[in-house]
Amino acid sequence: MKKALPIILVLIGAALLITAVVFWIDSSTSPEPESFGKSLRDWITLILGIGASIKGWMDLFKPDKPTPPTTQFTVEKGSPQISTGDHARNIQTQTYIENQTVQQPSEPKTPKSLNQLPAPPLDFIGREKELVQLRQNIEKGVVISGVQGMGGIGKTALGLKLAEQIAPNYPDGQIYLDLRGAHEQTPLMPEQIMVHVIRSFHPETALPLDFGELGAMYRSVLNGKKLLLFYDNARDEKQLDSLLPPKSCTLFVTSRQYFTLPGLVAIDLDTLAPKDAIELIQEISSRVNNKDAETLAKRCGFLPLAIRAAVSVLQRRPDWSPAELIKRLGDNRARLSLVESSLRLSYDSLDDNLQSRLRQLGVFAAPFEKHAASAIWVDASIDKTDELLGLLLQTGLLQYDKNTNKYIFHDLTLLFLEGKCRLDPHAGEILGRYADYYLNLAEQAEADYRKGDNFVLPALSGFRHIWLHLSIASQRLASKEQSPWKKPLNADLWLIESTFRIPYILNVAVSINEYYPFVKRGLESSRILNNLAREAWHLNYIGAAYILRGDTEQARGYLEKALTIYRDIGDNVSLLLPLGNLGSTFIQMAEPQKAVEFYEQVLEITREIGDKRSEEISLGNLGGAYSALGNFDKAIEYYKQALSKAQEIGDTYGKGNIYGNLGGAYRILGDLDSALEYHNKALEISKEISDRHGEGADWDNLANVYADKGEYENALIAYRNALDISKEVGDISMEANIAWNIATIYHEKEQYDMAYRYMQITVEFEKKINHPNVKADLQTLEEVRAKIHDTTKPEER
Repeated sequence: MKKALPIILVLIGAALLITAVVFWIDSSTSPEPESFGKSLRDWITLILGIGASIKGWMDLFKPDKPTPPTTQFTVEKGSPQISTGDHARNIQTQTYIENQTVQQPSEPKTPKSLNQLPAPPLDFIGREKELVQLRQNIEKGVVISGVQGMGGIGKTALGLKLAEQIAPNYPDGQIYLDLRGAHEQTPLMPEQIMVHVIRSFHPETALPLDFGELGAMYRSVLNGKKLLLFYDNARDEKQLDSLLPPKSCTLFVTSRQYFTLPGLVAIDLDTLAPKDAIELIQEISSRVNNKDAETLAKRCGFLPLAIRAAVSVLQRRPDWSPAELIKRLGDNRARLSLVESSLRLSYDSLDDNLQSRLRQLGVFAAPFEKHAASAIWVDASIDKTDELLGLLLQTGLLQYDKNTNKYIFHDLTLLFLEGKCRLDPHAGEILGRYADYYLNLAEQAEADYRKGDNFVLPALSGFRHIWLHLSIASQRLASKEQSPWKKPLNADLWLIESTFRIPYILNVAVSINEYYPFVKRGLESSRILNNLAREAWHLNYIGAAYILRGDTEQARGYLEKALTIYRDIGDNVSLLLPLGNLGSTFIQMAEPQKAVEFYEQVLEITREIGDKRSEEISLGNLGGAYSALGNFDKAIEYYKQALSKAQEIGDTYGKGNIYGNLGGAYRILGDLDSALEYHNKALEISKEISDRHGEGADWDNLANVYADKGEYENALIAYRNALDISKEVGDISMEANIAWNIATIYHEKEQYDMAYRYMQITVEFEKKINHPNVKADLQTLEEVRAKIHDTTKPEER
């Protein structure tokens, strides 16, 4: 386009020259004398032609120069700056500035990975008092500072504004990480947080598997550095207690939860001050005068989330006046109701199609990916889904998490949309598609997990996100008494098949307290549909859950029912399931010889059908039974056969269990070094695959070996780790066992009051399940009570 005008001038000049030549030829051949006017015309034509041609050729080959911008700009620090975002997209303006920018001398830059702070919201208003308080706390030497408060109140925005102000005081970098601690999110584990920090400084370094070593590396990286750590959206103190920084650093934490942490000085964030709320409203929309802004602020309860959701409607609805918006907001109500009213306004401002799309996304109980949205919108291709999600992102109701590459709703927004979704005419079909999509993903994770080796960790990691959706889908598909959702036609069939299709990964990735209701619903639906095979399968799975809970009486009841059904329907292959679990029940009941009989039956069936995974489990169970019988050489023989099978099929989880069992056998034989070696191998695997139940057992086993070696402090540390995990996963049998072990250490140290306290935990559990050791343990408890009495001075009794 820039060369068009010179070319036109060249063409015009050529035309004029040709015309002048024609005029001269005509004059020379004409018999009539030439007039002065005609001669002047010829000369003018000639001069114009030559001038236009010269001008055109000069412009055509002249170097391009940028023309001054038609938009305003300013010069700051020697560099021109465009004044508005719209003008920044003007190519002509950009070209001009690129040619006029004054080059600054290059300076060494801080690595990008060490400056991770997002910018605070551009419309951040107020909070001066809170900012001053937070800065003063940090200046006084507070190492851990924080903000706590309800969702949507502006904790992250305040934290980012503070971080922007104090960032120059931390020349070694600023690390930002969302800990994903909000309700129904999957919170980051301390290990993941440590890895992020370490990788920010040393992206290529090898990381240890051991949690203690990883923590030491984390602290070593932070040591001596002037660093700001911004941990946003923390779940609780357990997520943070191993992440405390050295005094050279500052840790800033935001959370919806109220909790304590050693050294934490946090402020509770309240709603915006009225003047700040008014200013925020007018920052969002210049159409609102002071009086209307004051009314709107009151209607929104001075809550930033409500204000932004409500007032942003005015930007999308130019036909709505502030008075109309105020009218629609209605009377003042509780904070949540105000947010819901604001969300409804945003929702109502959308056209029917976007309302329907957004309403259907209310089925998602947790962050979701693009393909999941496409599965819900059956009439939308991936490209169409991408387009629709882009439109919904513009509304502010839908958000996108760049760290996880998933779409998310604020929890209050999700609550609002879930109610809308339940009222959708096709709510049952939407719920069915949602449940089927995530069950199919879970089944793929199960298949990957069974491949073993390098597939295990990614499968488990992916499944834990899927589980959030699966568990909610199961709740919604339950009976009308348990769920208000409309049910799809295949609701009971889904509940029957769900557990059956993901048995191994469900048992490993999810604690018993979480998956028990899930499996119980499958049992109920099996009976509704009179499906005996699935009923027996669920009875067996629930029986196994009761074994983990330490309730052998309940376990036997479920398992014997399953055994009877399998025999009645002639399913001899499936018999191995309840037979194996009954063997485990007799192990817990201290009847290992009976357990051997059941395990041998299972081993025979597995070899007949060529099921190598079940064969591995049977061999390991036989090793455990012979350990209980005191025949440790025989036990080690079976354990090593099981280990060989696990290595053959790449069963990482199975290898971890067998390492632990081998460690236990060598401990009894007195080979404590071998015992420590195997237990540490087991612990590494449990941490690698995030098997919290297995990790608890491994800590308990390591503690036992340390106690045998007389290293009581190491033993107590390991026992307490195990006890915390047993409570977390809800394994009261493990908790009771560990409590007795801790009591033994304190008894050895003659701290009888502590020993008595932990022994009580064990005895109370044994009473509940009528454990055969309860009588002897009660007697021991009374002996410890007597020792407390004997060692207490009369005046202290």
